[in-house]
Amino acid sequence: NKITRAYGKIYLAKIYKQQGSFNKATTVLYKILTETTDVLVATLVADELFDVYILDGEKDKAYELISKVLKKNMDYYAQDSYLALEKVNRLIRVGMPEFAVEILKELLKRTNKPSAIEDFKFKLANTYMEMYDRTDKYLLEAKELYKDILNDYPNGMFFQKSKMYLDEILMRQRIIPPALLATKY
Repeated sequence: NKITRAYGKIYLAKIYKQQGSFNKATTVLYKILTETTDVLVATLVADELFDVYILDGEKDKAYELISKVLKKNMDYYAQDSYLALEKVNRLIRVGMPEFAVEILKELLKRTNKPSAIEDFKFKLANTYMEMYDRTDKYLLEAKELYKDILNDYPNGMFFQKSKMYLDEILMRQRIIPPALLATKY
């Protein structure tokens, strides 16, 4: 069975990755990509290849790869919120928050569970805060999400933190003086 062999080779590449043999891991993963027609297998291989690129210091290749994966198979992440949040955390850690935003937005579109919506909105707002570039662009996005949490989930898990981050945004926009926040918190 071709799919079973592909999974075996993926795990061989994982071993090479753990050993630091990034060239061997890349070679094995590329071979799987050229032989498979299964979208799920290709996505799993691309996900592993992303990790290899990051560990090998090839951030540009990783960036290009994740952009292609999200365009072709966003469902892979959007169907499993645990997997998606793991990927979001990895993307933020390696300095690619714009892709984390894409995944989080897709999760928000697909869920109707209030606790999950609050969680995704808070994570998305925090990701926008990470993307802060000294302009209001990302602050305004985060501000709206924090306001949504405050309005929609007054007893929610992230109510207090959202209130605090909203004050931080107002301080960054010079609406509230820093001294006022120092006394408030």
